[in-house]
Amino acid sequence: MKSEFYSRYYNDMPNDVPFAVKSLGYNHCASGYRFSEMLKKHPESYRSVGKSGRVLDTLVLSHVTRGSGRFVSNASGELKIPRNSITIIFPGVRHSFRYDVKAGWDGEWVEIAADAALPLLYRAGISPKSPSRCFKALPELLFRFHELFEASRIDSSQSRLVCAAAAYRVFVEILSVWPHGVCGTVGERVIGKVDEFTRHLDESCGSTMSIAAAARAAGASETHLRRLFKERTGVSPKKWQMRKRIDRACQMLETTKMSMMEIGAACGFDSLYAFSRQFRRSVGLTATAYRVANSRK
Repeated sequence: MKSEFYSRYYNDMPNDVPFAVKSLGYNHCASGYRFSEMLKKHPESYRSVGKSGRVLDTLVLSHVTRGSGRFVSNASGELKIPRNSITIIFPGVRHSFRYDVKAGWDGEWVEIAADAALPLLYRAGISPKSPSRCFKALPELLFRFHELFEASRIDSSQSRLVCAAAAYRVFVEILSVWPHGVCGTVGERVIGKVDEFTRHLDESCGSTMSIAAAARAAGASETHLRRLFKERTGVSPKKWQMRKRIDRACQMLETTKMSMMEIGAACGFDSLYAFSRQFRRSVGLTATAYRVANSRK
């Protein structure tokens, strides 16, 4: 995956247009892409400086679609930001964002005039003390942001009004889903357990660690973690673990000369038969045929 960025900045925000847009864009940061390099994609005035952070006079609606990170503000303290999270940055609040370089980060945002939006946020019970929530999935919000980015590419005298209308639709969608999200310290602890459970599953692709053992290592109920994991990823822990093992087997078939038995054992299979059967079921080719086809490429 390559890193990709898109942004637009408008210096002349009209005072008479509700939800007027000052900036918008998205960051697709691949795993290993340095946070400092990502910041260079933005104007100097938009970069968080060390631990001191920054203060804006506008409202920012941020949506994280992949990866994880941290949000810190003088109103909320430090919050963990997993994927499928919405974070609202209020005007006058000193804050900073930082993503997990190892996990990567896909995020999109829009910065708007705050006057018309703030009363609606406070009426909905959304405040700087609890500015972030995590959701199972946000397909409609993805579509609304896509509309916004398309509007920003319009080259006409009406483009600012079109962007403001698209930003309003993003805002309304956030208001509509907000009550159904998970927030606060309880939500962070739950998310942390799922993250730890996922880490143990990923690390177990080279061993025979069971789902139950991964749950015990994460320190939570197996039944509870299975449900939360599927809500978050869309697949069961068993399918996730098997995908990781097959992905690792494919990589080893492509890059090593190890035997099938050695690769199967290195990917957590207890026999060559079990490895061969599962590989063909998952990939549609035998492991030998996959290696030959790959070498021809």
